[in-house]
Amino acid sequence: MCRLFAYSGKPVWLDSLLIEPEASLVSQSMAAREAKTVVNGDGCGLGWYGERGTPGVFRDTRPAWSDANLAALCHQLRSGMFMAHVRSATSGEVSRANCHPFAHGQYLFMHNGQIGGYEQIRRDIDSLIPDDIYASRRGTGDSEAIFLIAAGHGLVIDPIRAISTALRLCQEKMIAAGVSSALRF
Repeated sequence: MCRLFAYSGKPVWLDSLLIEPEASLVSQSMAAREAKTVVNGDGCGLGWYGERGTPGVFRDTRPAWSDANLAALCHQLRSGMFMAHVRSATSGEVSRANCHPFAHGQYLFMHNGQIGGYEQIRRDIDSLIPDDIYASRRGTGDSEAIFLIAAGHGLVIDPIRAISTALRLCQEKMIAAGVSSALRF
């Protein structure tokens, strides 16, 4: 199971929350205390909002605990809104393109869960991503697909409705294909 961290508040140095605390996300990536999967070593990512209109994103396949670039960024970045992710892959290969968070325009997205039977219905799920947005698909995982489906269904206007629509459409594809595994979100 992936691990997520999100912060919104007074600007802080990212390392003060992601690296320095005893139970930081980076510490948890190497030794989760309450999880079926103790180690999250399939990559890590960081997304932050600064002074520009679009977020910054860093993603890599190295485990968070051994990624010197992640540590250097966290030591230099100060933000009032950011998110971080350590990955335990459930779908899509271990690659930078499948690491979270994902960005589209001004939005960042990360997800802990999975589309049940994704490998069986991946083409059907990808067909839900509108053509004008599909060109921005970089990875092969279900989380990015959910995000891009939502982006094509009004994410800018009503994010909650867009995510709900994306999940409903994915569930419809699962049911049509006879998938009995859960949609976890």
